[in-house]
Amino acid sequence: MNSKTIVPILVMVLLILNFASASITPTTQNTQNTAAQNSVADNVQVSIYDRGDVNKDGKIDTNDAVFLREYIFSSGTAPNPLYLGDFNNDGKVNVGDVVAILNYLKNNRADNEAPVITLNYPDDNYITRTSKSYKSIDFSYSVSDKSDIAFCTLIVDGEVIDNQNNVEKGIDNIITTDLDRGDYTWKIGCIDVYGNQGYSESRDLTIAKSSSSSTGTSSNMQPISYTYGQPTITQNKQTSSANQEDNTQTTIQATGSSSTTNVNLLIPIVLGILSIIAFVIIILVLTSRKG
Repeated sequence: MNSKTIVPILVMVLLILNFASASITPTTQNTQNTAAQNSVADNVQVSIYDRGDVNKDGKIDTNDAVFLREYIFSSGTAPNPLYLGDFNNDGKVNVGDVVAILNYLKNNRADNEAPVITLNYPDDNYITRTSKSYKSIDFSYSVSDKSDIAFCTLIVDGEVIDNQNNVEKGIDNIITTDLDRGDYTWKIGCIDVYGNQGYSESRDLTIAKSSSSSTGTSSNMQPISYTYGQPTITQNKQTSSANQEDNTQTTIQATGSSSTTNVNLLIPIVLGILSIIAFVIIILVLTSRKG
């Protein structure tokens, strides 16, 4: 085979190799794009719920805000997948997403009126006492609104102390919590299902230390005497000024009449003397008969 024949053959081989190389590269690129499209498709399939619909009921409302709040503050169930809770799309799930849901509901609500809260108990400037370092207090309130109530909160000195879900309108609702001794200002806040927030008036509350009971001297002692024959029973009724408890002590004194006592002592002596006299008389009588 001469050189004139070899050259065309080499050229043909190079062309075939270049064509094969060009065909392989696009195939690999298409495979990568297909994998990426499958990943997006999987995400779309997972995202059948809107971002913010953390309870997956097909709508975004205050129930989602409550769900998210329980997850953030009370170790509740996490949204699944977690990004459903990232309503403001900042890459984090926190209280900002709860606020974002509430703001969203405000802009898309049918009810624009805030709940009206009435405080029932304790009264304003209420003072209670306890011997312990704390006391359990019942906070009673009622709420009215056009819409259902999502939840209410007890706010003490500007901080949320406790939450209450499933709040019913038009009845007494009670939040019970323990507070240390001290002075407090408290109120109740409620949010309806459309995100409208309402607050009650503020009231003052004082939990003070109870006075210690005193065991000092008696403030009132009255002797009461009862006489039954000879002995005299004297009853001292002692009343404590601190706790108003009656302490009664009873003493018995043998303070009978002195004349009665003397008579009782003379009777055995007289009987003895009479016995001796009788004995002497009997002897004398017997002696005179023998004589």
